[in-house]
Amino acid sequence: MSWQDHVLKYFREMLPKLGPPKCKKVYEIHGMLDEINTIAIPDTGASVNTINTAFAQTRGYRLKSGPENRTKIKTPNGHETFSDGIVELYWTFADSPDTKHNLVFHAVTESPNDILLGMPFLEATGALTTHARRITIRKRVAESNKRNVRFQSINDSALPRARGQLDKRDVLALADTGSKVNIMSLDYAKQHGYTIDCSPDAIGALQFANGAEEQTIGRVMARWRFANGTDEHLLAFDVLKHSHYDLVVGQDVLFETGAFNNHAESIVYHVASLEQNSGRPYCPINSVRRSPKFFRGWNKSKGKGSEDGLAAQPATLGRNAELERRAKAQILIDSMPDVPAKDAAIEVEKQRCSAWHSQQPQRQQQASTTRSSSQNASTSADAGSSQRSASYSSGSSRT
Repeated sequence: MSWQDHVLKYFREMLPKLGPPKCKKVYEIHGMLDEINTIAIPDTGASVNTINTAFAQTRGYRLKSGPENRTKIKTPNGHETFSDGIVELYWTFADSPDTKHNLVFHAVTESPNDILLGMPFLEATGALTTHARRITIRKRVAESNKRNVRFQSINDSALPRARGQLDKRDVLALADTGSKVNIMSLDYAKQHGYTIDCSPDAIGALQFANGAEEQTIGRVMARWRFANGTDEHLLAFDVLKHSHYDLVVGQDVLFETGAFNNHAESIVYHVASLEQNSGRPYCPINSVRRSPKFFRGWNKSKGKGSEDGLAAQPATLGRNAELERRAKAQILIDSMPDVPAKDAAIEVEKQRCSAWHSQQPQRQQQASTTRSSSQNASTSADAGSSQRSASYSSGSSRT
């Protein structure tokens, strides 16, 4: 089979998997906030309810902003700031309009969502168990350059942890339905000898509640299993240097497995002593989202000469090496679960292939120029050899 046939075969297999733009799952709870239809995000990584400050102002809610109502916020990377105050509102679930819940919402300027419902309220109302149907799934077209990660808490002692195994090792991870990706601390990755993928497409920037950003170190692939389960799930973990939690499992695996119902035995609450014994500082409020920089500009930060660059690496490969690289990439992508990391990997692979093809005319021209130079040099050498041969023969005749 010729290399052209290999390429055509690759694209016939790859294009159906790329297909139309991927859709992301968004987990929501529908209800009413002071008699106005509202969509909230269920966030088990939050020990309080939060409201975006601009959203509160737009709706005309009364914000209590006195010093006694402002809460100190400490983000996962150790930065500190204060909330803008509190808002007291009535919330009713769409399926139970006659039952009003008087809630306090902490106003946060950079909150990634309008309304977040924290773990205490979700647990008290059975939103994750008895009334799990209240959480609905909406699909939206994915934005390749922006992926959200959220986990918020004022006091994380009551936040749920998931007992399980990560690569056959017993672990306790923060179970965070508000996080769209999984997190692993750099210390944990080093301690257990994980290989961290530090290529440009595996590194991103996390944006915290106060607008501060921190780059991730890279990405780790690992197999997760709930303590009371048998199924293993291949997960992608973003590695964060200053994470206050060793491990965070996000919304995809929690919702898709029905963790709070099907794996209730593996969910642990009120583990303050574990945090205290570990010596880790508390993380008051941890609203984190993927910075739009995640898929842009990393070649610049790595330098033009980086061999790991998005376009540079494929462009410098020959046909056989490129086909081999694609085959390995396809195996890796196929082995990944349907999580944001897989969508990102598909998009990056698509860009790599385009970059390689766009560079081929230039490579062919360079090769043609090289061949022409070689042929000219060979012709000149042959001509010189002929002249020397003629001179030798002429000299011999004269002799």
